[in-house]
Order: sequence, then C-alpha cells, then structure tokens
Amino acid sequence: MNNEVKYLTYDEFLSKLNLLHNESEKLICYMAYKGWLGKEVVNARMAKVVDVDFEKGTWKLYDERVIDLNSCDKVLIELLENTIAQTEYVTYSDELEVCKLNPDSEYIFKTRNHPKSDNGLAPYQMVGIETIFARLVHKFGVMFNRNNLKISGFLAAMYENDSTPDWTIKKINEFKKETGYKVSSINARAYYMQKYFPELLEEDK
Repeated sequence: MNNEVKYLTYDEFLSKLNLLHNESEKLICYMAYKGWLGKEVVNARMAKVVDVDFEKGTWKLYDERVIDLNSCDKVLIELLENTIAQTEYVTYSDELEVCKLNPDSEYIFKTRNHPKSDNGLAPYQMVGIETIFARLVHKFGVMFNRNNLKISGFLAAMYENDSTPDWTIKKINEFKKETGYKVSSINARAYYMQKYFPELLEEDK
C-alpha cells in the first residue's frame, strides 16, 4: 500500500475513526496516534475510570504521565466519556455479533463478560490489545497498525509545530523529548517529507 494509506494527517485520522464500530477501539487508536499507549500498551490495559477527572480536566496514565484534557480537543473528551459508558462490543463478523461488557468494571477499556476475564472485571492482557489492532488492520488496512498510527501522530505533531520541510535530525530528536514519542528520527524525517512535501521529493529526482 502507498504512503497515503499508511500515514494519516489528523483530519484524515478522525475521518477514518468513523469506520470503527466501538468507542473503545476509537480511543485506543487515538492513544496510539498521540503516542500515549506506553510500554507494552500498559496505559490502555491498566487505564482506570478513577484516573479520569473531567471536572479538573486531567487523565493520569498508568505510567504517571498526566494528560491535560483542557488543552486537548473535544474528540478525546467524547471518546473517554463514551468508552467509560460502553456496555457492548460489536465484532466485525458477518453478523456483527454483540458481546456484553461488565458495566461494573473499574477499567476504562472493559473486557468481555466471560469467565476467562473474571466476568468482565479483569483488565485487558497485552495480547487482547494486539488482537484489536490486528482485526482493524485486517478489516481496514495498515493505517490502523499500532506503529503506523504512532508515526502518523508524530508526523502530524511535527507539521503542527513547524509546517515547513526544515526539520533536521537534531530538531526531531529534541521534539521527541518534548512530546514523548518513541520513533526513529531518520525514518520520521523521510516519512514526513513523503507525507507533507512529496513535491519536493519529486523535484530532487
């Protein structure tokens, strides 16, 4: 698939989110796009409802990072509210099977109401989150690959910060420290140029 499919601007990303059936999937993809999933996706697996304070406008991630909800757009607020309220999970089978979730779960991302998940009270295992991304990639394409979402988000953050082609490796390294993204600086610069300034690459040929 071409670069346009793999890496998304923020507006393209929001548009693609509308393809998804479940609010929890949208929120997990949003976290991936923003670089918030953390090591072994712990910030999604262990995210608890009590860690979100809508009144104060904060969301404390499991790795101690604090997201300032007041500085984020309303999309994140809506995804958090809808995911916390979610009691069903729609699969992507031909019949669009509906699985029940346990509304008593303390976790933002509720597991299926099944004995294997302590009747929906247990948190997600890493394999469960990986399965979600694998299903989305299978259904909708590589743009929903977890790493591709993270790279997309970093490229979009670069462009928002400085919408010029003048990004050096040194500048990208500094921006990574500022934003907390874990990506290859060399690859990021190449993908950034491919995504946002393809005409300049054509001129160099």
